Amino acid sequence: MISFDDFAASGARKDIKQVDLNLVAVKKLSEMNTVTQEELQNGTYIPVCDGALWVATAVDGKGNVGYYSGDGETVFKPNTKFGGLVGYALRGKRLVMGELSNFEFRADEKPDLDLTKNEEATTMAADTRLGDMFDETDETVGGSGDGSVKLMSGFEKTDGDGTPIGGEEKKGKGKTKEKTPEEIEREKNRKDFQQGLNKVITDVKSGISDKARELDTTLLEKAWKDNAEFIAFIAPQDKRHVIAGVKEPLTADNRVPRDDLTEAQRMEAVQNPDKVPKEYFKPIYHIAVKESRPGKAVGVIVKVPAFLKDLGVSDYVKSVALQGASKFAQGDDRTTTIELMSYGDFVNKLVIAGSSINEAKETSMGEGNPGKLVVESVPARSVYGAIKSKVTIVQNILVVHKLRRDGMGNKTLYHDKNYFPLKTYETVDVNSQMSDEQIYALNQYMIGTLFNPIKKDSSDRRYDFLVEADKLNVTKVGTEITSNYVTNDASKRIQLAVKAFYDKEKTRDAILLPLKRRGKKQNGEEASAQFIAYDVTDADKMGNSELDYRAKSALGNGQFQHIIDLVGEDNLAAATLKAKFKTRNTASSANKVGFTQTESRQLAITKILGGGGQFDMEGIAG
Repeated sequence: MISFDDFAASGARKDIKQVDLNLVAVKKLSEMNTVTQEELQNGTYIPVCDGALWVATAVDGKGNVGYYSGDGETVFKPNTKFGGLVGYALRGKRLVMGELSNFEFRADEKPDLDLTKNEEATTMAADTRLGDMFDETDETVGGSGDGSVKLMSGFEKTDGDGTPIGGEEKKGKGKTKEKTPEEIEREKNRKDFQQGLNKVITDVKSGISDKARELDTTLLEKAWKDNAEFIAFIAPQDKRHVIAGVKEPLTADNRVPRDDLTEAQRMEAVQNPDKVPKEYFKPIYHIAVKESRPGKAVGVIVKVPAFLKDLGVSDYVKSVALQGASKFAQGDDRTTTIELMSYGDFVNKLVIAGSSINEAKETSMGEGNPGKLVVESVPARSVYGAIKSKVTIVQNILVVHKLRRDGMGNKTLYHDKNYFPLKTYETVDVNSQMSDEQIYALNQYMIGTLFNPIKKDSSDRRYDFLVEADKLNVTKVGTEITSNYVTNDASKRIQLAVKAFYDKEKTRDAILLPLKRRGKKQNGEEASAQFIAYDVTDADKMGNSELDYRAKSALGNGQFQHIIDLVGEDNLAAATLKAKFKTRNTASSANKVGFTQTESRQLAITKILGGGGQFDMEGIAG
């Protein structure tokens, strides 16, 4: 993995500096179709790679300052003249050029690449125009390292008369299409939005106190970085499989006007299908199995230096933590311990202690190849909405945190090995021999949802819009529901498959459907059906040896034994879990990084020390 620190330490470029993303307007490669060539050449937007983890400026061997971005695997640099993003591998102190991707400019303003008309001259032109993409220390992958450059895939070749191969002759070279009033307005709104957002962020940063800037947390951050480990999330409930009606996208080939349209609406739907509301057409559903994600994390299990255990968030910047870090660094006591934290406390402590934490190898996706969790601090969504409405906000800014996972495998936060659920479910494998009661319950409470209204106060049901092949496999007579999805008749049973919630390439070996049952209300009436669940915070039921309750809970069913072995069962006692996680404490997310890790720490410290009247930090009381 190539982090910013790896790039900075390599010496492949001079004067490498990480960029505050609030000071520049970036566009990902996949978003370049919203940018004009003029905007790019004027520096209105800085192109970066998709999935950029960092952006930096640096000086190449010719003394040119340029922007660089990295996705963890490759270092990218834009070339605004040619409209490409150059990918480099980092080989020691060299950036080795490996790939080049064209920008996708806005469709009405595609740039002419002005390539020459024969193959030899084209290659020479590419050599010249790519010259500023590398210096004498760079090589091309698979090349001689002598500075020669091949014309890479993604660039447009021309035939003898200058016409693009496989295309039409370009028209109006050197001219740009005049912008419509709507395009001008959209562009103005984008600029207004960015300027407003930058002002809000600047106002928030101005609240950082001098004491927060000067407070030295270096030893605390080092103790955390070298010794803390993320073990698992505490989830309110386990993942679930569900048989459901899944809506298919409407296309030109499958759009059918609804039966209840007026004649005028029907004609409009037939003649102008792209201009009428999608509600004019019948929805299309098919039956599939979906796997839900575990519920949003309410807490985490972490290994921390012992001197930090049970400290409040504010204590992380008070003498108790700083003195402990100093003693820890001197080797007086370097023991570590397991701690259970609420999600909010964990993320806020993470901000103060360096903004990242390593994964334990035992609970990482690729065992033995752990990644890390990284937190980014951002303005809340409400701030964006206010700016978009052209309302300036400078008071009570809420700073929230976005947690991401970097490292081996899928980047999703949750995967099979790194969460411990408070609640698990009674399930049955639909491909096994089931009891009559189980078959009845699954058909009634799961397949039966197909007959519920799609929307409140609507008579439309998913069953009515199922594809015919699926509709034939479900039968309802009166209130009795049967199906070929839940049946002991193997000759009729429809084989279904389900993908893991975190990886679309991973198919589950078994489809385990959760069971429901109806209880009784106090007045004797039948209650609504509820999942049959086993909650590890229920001390009475967990401690009753006569019940099979504990064996079916997360502490007894074996799925999470690797976590139990790592942290010790005493740390997962019912009373402990109930006391810490009886209420949800989750962090919000947003879609744009607003603050550097240092600024995030300083903002949190400022609030803890009683300053920063212009903002509030999530989960931290002033």
